[in-house]
Amino acid sequence: MNLNTLSTQTTGRRRYTDDCIIIYIDIFIKEANLAQLSQLDCPTESFTDSNKCTDFIAHLTDRKIFCLISSQLVEQNIHFLNYSPLVTSIYVICTNKRKHHLWTKYYSKVKGESDDILSITEALKRDIQLVYRNSTPVTTLESGLSSQPTNTLNAMFMYYELLKETFLEMNHGKEAKREFVNHCKREYADNEAALRTINEFDRDYDKHSPTWWYTRDCFVYHMLNKALRTHNIEIINKFGFFIKDLHRQLEDLRRTLPNRNFTVYRGQSMSNEEFLKLKQSVGGLISFNSFLSTSADQHVSRLFALSSLDNPDIKAIFYVIDVDLALTSSPIGYLDESFSYFYGEQEYLWGMNAVFRISAIQELDNGLCQVNLMVTSDDDVQLKQLTDYMRRDVGILPGMQQLGSLMIEMGEWSKAKDIYETLLQEDENYYTIQQLGYIAHRMKDLDAALRYYRRALSVFATLASPNDSELATIYSNVGCVLNDKGRLREALKQYQRTLELECNAKKPNIVNIARTYNNIGTIRDKQGRRKEALEIGGVLINAHQNPPRLSPVDKTLQASNSSRLKLEQQEYVCTNPYSSATNYHIGGFPISMTSGNFNNDSTLDLLVVNRVDNVLSLLLGNADGSFTSQFKYSTGKLPESVTIGDFNNDGKLDLAETNLNDNTVSVLLGNGDGSFQSHIPHKTGNGPESVTSGDFNNDNMLDLAVANSFDNTISVLLGNGDGNFQSQITYKTENWPHFVISGDFNQDSNLDLAVTNWHSNTVSILLGNGDGDFRSQITHPTGKRPSTLTSDYFNKDNMLDLAVANSFDNTISVLLGNGDGNFQSQITYQTGAWPYSVISSDFNNDSKPDLAVTNHGGNTVSVLLGNGDGSFQFQIAYQTRNDSSFVISDDFNEDNNPIWR
Repeated sequence: MNLNTLSTQTTGRRRYTDDCIIIYIDIFIKEANLAQLSQLDCPTESFTDSNKCTDFIAHLTDRKIFCLISSQLVEQNIHFLNYSPLVTSIYVICTNKRKHHLWTKYYSKVKGESDDILSITEALKRDIQLVYRNSTPVTTLESGLSSQPTNTLNAMFMYYELLKETFLEMNHGKEAKREFVNHCKREYADNEAALRTINEFDRDYDKHSPTWWYTRDCFVYHMLNKALRTHNIEIINKFGFFIKDLHRQLEDLRRTLPNRNFTVYRGQSMSNEEFLKLKQSVGGLISFNSFLSTSADQHVSRLFALSSLDNPDIKAIFYVIDVDLALTSSPIGYLDESFSYFYGEQEYLWGMNAVFRISAIQELDNGLCQVNLMVTSDDDVQLKQLTDYMRRDVGILPGMQQLGSLMIEMGEWSKAKDIYETLLQEDENYYTIQQLGYIAHRMKDLDAALRYYRRALSVFATLASPNDSELATIYSNVGCVLNDKGRLREALKQYQRTLELECNAKKPNIVNIARTYNNIGTIRDKQGRRKEALEIGGVLINAHQNPPRLSPVDKTLQASNSSRLKLEQQEYVCTNPYSSATNYHIGGFPISMTSGNFNNDSTLDLLVVNRVDNVLSLLLGNADGSFTSQFKYSTGKLPESVTIGDFNNDGKLDLAETNLNDNTVSVLLGNGDGSFQSHIPHKTGNGPESVTSGDFNNDNMLDLAVANSFDNTISVLLGNGDGNFQSQITYKTENWPHFVISGDFNQDSNLDLAVTNWHSNTVSILLGNGDGDFRSQITHPTGKRPSTLTSDYFNKDNMLDLAVANSFDNTISVLLGNGDGNFQSQITYQTGAWPYSVISSDFNNDSKPDLAVTNHGGNTVSVLLGNGDGSFQFQIAYQTRNDSSFVISDDFNEDNNPIWR
């Protein structure tokens, strides 16, 4: 059997199953050693070739690796293994301990040297058990009633709560266990020890209690906890019957507890970053998102915690939990010899998603961090408000549909996709298919969205007549996708079919009809058929002036649509103090822009990113603020954002733009005469949405930073000074980083980064070290769906502040800087509908920074004049054209007054 070939195959099958993997490296693979390792019920890969082993490790993700290596190969591999972030422990097989003891001294991950495979196996077993114990997923909720009840942490709490409720409500037949067992056999096809346990589970499940199976160190515990931690809905769904059985047993065991008040303990480790979040949440709530093991024996729990003290990257945590069963109905059971596989640990097992309040945290003399928890009351105000709010947001839906709805509400598109794909395997439901179309659309996978929507149409056609008004929603969604793809003629047909169905409905909905008319008018306007677009506006205005009886919400929506078209008919663009606007036709779907002197004539020019056409439009400026005909330059697929700078140090402005579909940032070198060379792409993360430039390593050569929305990272590409850039270095952000800027936020003369996290409702600060490297993010809450941000000295204290546009709650958040990289809590100011692009400038020449923001949903720009103390006056709104998405400000007509574009 070729073990090196086997390694690649088994890893693919086990991608969801195991947190841990053992790697055995030896000149000659000893079958006796393999047989001993196989008893650990952990996947083992064997290598005689060090290069193949290195390559194998390099392609692994999200694993804990335990290495067993022979003394003959240790010298050539030890450095790589010790500094690989995935490797947890290294054991050296040797016969001469004196000769090899230096490995332990100089390499921290070497846990020992021995020629006794039995002792090594026992040590591995303990190490692996600790990894599983420390991987319990946790959610912390800060104290006080959150002003954003739907933030990411709260959503994760509700995710697990809805999971639990879903499985408790479902009826699981015998077939559920059969499907689960078959799945496990496929996952562990090459692990004989695991297969034996799976067959035992299949045969003897009812002979033992669910707690007995859960406490056994086997596939049940490993698979379930990893699936819960990684939100693998496919695996969690297969565990549904077991989750219900285990929960019900703990409810029964709770009734047998003799004492109502007692204290339990838990020892584990967590990363320094996780511990910092925990400290910030004192007084708030913490939920353990799987089943939680605790003990009445504090000595045993302390030993678990103390085992982590030798690692500087993690904290040793000792939980002390005060229990009052009169306050809570949470299921909890004491596991004696009848209910535990390992008896003697005085274990108390809590039900899934147990919630506690963090009362205190203190660091003890022995290096432990003691965290005191109290059970929460079933009537806890913060907890009740959170759950009530989230249920209102999600609505009343059956089973897993409710969970999917929550993930959509939170913008967790990948998780929502997994849920609905699982539902689709069970039932070809047109609603599920339509939700997948919506998710694909939001993930900007337009081809997939179109396939799903058309599939939903086909399925619905088998259930109802072709004139059923419910089809209107699907036709409208198809039209939206085609519109985004630039296929205007096809989109128009879909909107016209939508309008026909809506008008012929038994109870026509004027708001839906208005929205469809508006969509049709937008298409006509894009096609240059302005007269027809304005005629459609007249229809809407008449409907607004003679409306049927509507709810207040309906009236607001209708007024918004009709007012937009009234403004179109008047061709009203802006009012004083700014002169009438001049409009320039550019490419399809202009998404962002910038200004600069690209032809070295001392006059500013305008550069616009056109997403649909995959081109950049350059409009050369004249001294009077007008622009000449545009020049177009090709980009990658779906260009999104652009920044300028002299990237090859030739004194001429160059461009860098992100390509959403290519996962690249392209550089276009300027010739100094307004023309540019062909774009040169550089690899970024997935979904690059925004780019900024700056000298991040202080070498007088410009570098790039890119926000990658799909994989929650920032890519930093250091410049070589000749227009080329080094390979990216990535840094983690929160969910869906959208827009990135740079500035010196801690006054150390090194550039830092700030990025909005669209789905997390936060802004991340990454402080720069001045050598091109950045520290781990610091996050600050914003409003809902922060889109763009800008920095300036809003209170004139020489410490940079931030202003963030929050698209979903129609506000701007101002975060005043402390000068050390931290910011004060946000102060919010009202804007128009759907604020997107925010900039700062001095618009009234009073030497105080002001703000301007585009209101995408209201076709206005709001100006908030600054008072110079960090506060701003109430907005003044100026009308723009349809779908205003981006704004910049500069002195285009050389009169020393800023002008918008």
